[in-house]
Amino acid sequence: MNVLIETVSEDLLHLKKDWIDSVEDDVLRRSSIVLRRLLVEKDLPRALRAAALPSQAIITSSTLSQSLQMIPLKNVVFASAGGAKCSGFEIRGQFMVNYALNEKEIAKLNSRDVPNASMKLHDFVEAPCIVLSGVLISRRILIQYIANKLGGAHLDPKRAKGEREFILLDRAYSDLKLKLAGKPLIYYELLSIGQALVSSKDIEAFLEKVRK
Repeated sequence: MNVLIETVSEDLLHLKKDWIDSVEDDVLRRSSIVLRRLLVEKDLPRALRAAALPSQAIITSSTLSQSLQMIPLKNVVFASAGGAKCSGFEIRGQFMVNYALNEKEIAKLNSRDVPNASMKLHDFVEAPCIVLSGVLISRRILIQYIANKLGGAHLDPKRAKGEREFILLDRAYSDLKLKLAGKPLIYYELLSIGQALVSSKDIEAFLEKVRK
């Protein structure tokens, strides 16, 4: 078997088996390098292509797109796409703004469907999963933050001036200690990424083809 296909399939099976309701934060941190390799370094689309499958698998996940169309980005203090099953909860589309919503806005937000969207793999990786102080933070940035800065692969406390997303994530994680379903926000979102990925029908088709 092609080494890339074999390695990627093993990584996906690891996520499917271990990134479950009760997974611990330290497991997520150490395994962030798996998501970095699959999604940021693009081993997954390369393996799909090597298996004669479309490289841009369709991923269905929670999304912030609907809410961000209703509230100006500058007014968003905090938002989270979420979607992971964790500790018996599944939290989606959490939102906090810097002003009091009027009745019309509240009704509009409450009337929306559970925020969910299907998108190509590249769009899934680049889509925002968190908003902090009006700044969009993509899934790619979140994975890099945990893998490159928090000890997934490297522990690096230094932050350059241009790394505002990392600085905001530091604040959310270490200072504000934002949590969802009893888990730090950053790890809840990372778990959401992994669970959405392995729930994809296209990914299941890839694993089934490899198995055969």
